[in-house]
Amino acid sequence: MDFDIAKSVFESLYSGVNGYEISSRARKKISYASKAHTYGEVTPEGFSAMLKKPQIVSTGTFYDLGSGTGKGVVLASLFGNFTKIIGIEMLEDLYLESKKILSRYEEAIRPILPDAKKQQTLDFLHGDFLEQDFSSADMIFAHSTCFHDELMTALERRCMSLKKGAKVLLVTKTFQSAFFKFLKMEEYPMTWGKATVNFYEKVE
Repeated sequence: MDFDIAKSVFESLYSGVNGYEISSRARKKISYASKAHTYGEVTPEGFSAMLKKPQIVSTGTFYDLGSGTGKGVVLASLFGNFTKIIGIEMLEDLYLESKKILSRYEEAIRPILPDAKKQQTLDFLHGDFLEQDFSSADMIFAHSTCFHDELMTALERRCMSLKKGAKVLLVTKTFQSAFFKFLKMEEYPMTWGKATVNFYEKVE
């Protein structure tokens, strides 16, 4: 999809939505909030650039782990050629907002999309992504800048179930296992500034 058109669609969906305020409100409701719940958002410019990389084939099933208000899912739909796109979010207020946005997407956006994109399945799940089965993913994205070491270790262990050839895109953080081949590291714009994204491929 043309970048300017996709960006316009994206901005119309998120007009008036302040994910940072929603996240702050949600974290105050839980007793176990940690640094890992720190909120951050992707941008159309950054996400579009990530999915255009030669090492990345944006088809199959995409998962956004810690999907917030759903921006990564919507952008994966607009800029990628995935057939199934799923976001997983633990904080209830963020999850509920993403479902509202998905309803608007289904009502106002899907009917005007190109035929191939009309066939895409988008969904959001509420819960801890470590407790969800995302082994069918062809691509994983995690805005993991504030994930603590224990969470990164657990995420890497869960990603061991991914199929060979699956891609994992991690913001700031890295994997250590030989099961994941490091492909490249590049900076991309996020709402809070530029961030390093590390690209991996499951090889075992």
